[in-house]
Amino acid sequence: GGSDGGGGDGGGGEGGGGARVALSLFSGELLVLGFRSAGGRVCAIEALKIASTSPARSLCPLGGDGVLFLASAVADSMLLQLSLPAAPAASRRRLPPLPPPPPP
Repeated sequence: GGSDGGGGDGGGGEGGGGARVALSLFSGELLVLGFRSAGGRVCAIEALKIASTSPARSLCPLGGDGVLFLASAVADSMLLQLSLPAAPAASRRRLPPLPPPPPP
């Protein structure tokens, strides 16, 4: 198991800087991880399941309009148009804040 591919963009998050990364799990689930940052540190990570497809060999974002190329070794490759509206709180998984870094 594990993740097989990823594609990311510099998309913003709510209230501060942020980024999003798309991941394909071995089971074929497609996730988007949202990272929110404040003061140069990641302060929150959210995972959102957006689709179930064939497992991706790789994911490649095409342009800035939410189009991903999903290359698969076990099925046909495909283009996906992602539309990421704000998800209901029930479908989001909020991880606890990260601990502070150790002293140098």
